[in-house]
Amino acid sequence: MDINVSDLNVNNIGNWPIPVKAITIVILCLVTLGLGYWYDTKIQLERLDKAQNKEEQLFNQYQKEQKKANSLPALIEQLKRIKTSFAVLLKSLPSKNEMDQLLQDISQTALASGLQIEVFNPQGERQSGDGVYREKPITLILTGNYHDFGKFVTDVSLMERIVTQHNVSFKVKNKLDSLLTITTTAKIYRYVEEK
Repeated sequence: MDINVSDLNVNNIGNWPIPVKAITIVILCLVTLGLGYWYDTKIQLERLDKAQNKEEQLFNQYQKEQKKANSLPALIEQLKRIKTSFAVLLKSLPSKNEMDQLLQDISQTALASGLQIEVFNPQGERQSGDGVYREKPITLILTGNYHDFGKFVTDVSLMERIVTQHNVSFKVKNKLDSLLTITTTAKIYRYVEEK
């Protein structure tokens, strides 16, 4: 069967040979499908892809939040333990009213340890960097032997309140009886009460 394209009349498609009609229908269907894909299905597929990406992001976010939610009871329990520990630590810091008594206790401890106090100079309070506590340095120059000083440091560390020793230096005062001049800075820490 020989088909001449010039014999085909667009106004009379019904008389075209069957193979030409079939090819024309297939071409029209493919063009229709292509246009349908291009203008409708492609847009829907892009939306679907975005929705799937969004779903994955939301699922990952959900998993992170779920992990946080699962760890919340443990964190609440940990916070309770921290608050309890903090309250215990606060009790070991003197209040403003107890500072004078603590200074007196430190000087009495030095004397009871067998040390002679040459200088006992409490200085002004200094605010800590975070503002939670204040420290009060006390410059001490003591005379005694090494063991007396060891007893003093031990007894101060056993006090109910926190007192630390800084910049400790020893100088031989008398070689015959092993006397030392001991210079140290004791620091008392006080919790800053909330107003």
